[in-house]
Amino acid sequence: MSETQVEVPDVKQESAEVASEPKQPIDQVPYARFKELVDEKNTMKTEYESLKNKIKGESEARQLKEMESKGEYDKIMADMNARLETLRRNLKHGMNIRQHAEMRYYRNCLKMIVLFMMGFLWINWNSM
Repeated sequence: MSETQVEVPDVKQESAEVASEPKQPIDQVPYARFKELVDEKNTMKTEYESLKNKIKGESEARQLKEMESKGEYDKIMADMNARLETLRRNLKHGMNIRQHAEMRYYRNCLKMIVLFMMGFLWINWNSM
């Protein structure tokens, strides 16, 4: 009977070859790509917020013009006063710059509506 030799690879040689190759985990994302995606997400978020605020402002302005054309000044005043009061309450609890600017906007709107109503009443009073 003849003996057959089976070649067994040397374990030490294989480990040396594997160690020379750089190890990269499969699930790891390169930092540059990660930063790029985070920056893109943040940019999209700010654009979304600005568009949302723009649409909200335009719809409020449109609603205000419709109410003015119908002569619903009391309702406009009540709505503006409610918004202003909400913003004032938030001021006591710490408000951010955007909310403070919004409060000034509604206060100025109220002033303009009052001045408009006073002028309207003045014209009507003098025409009698």
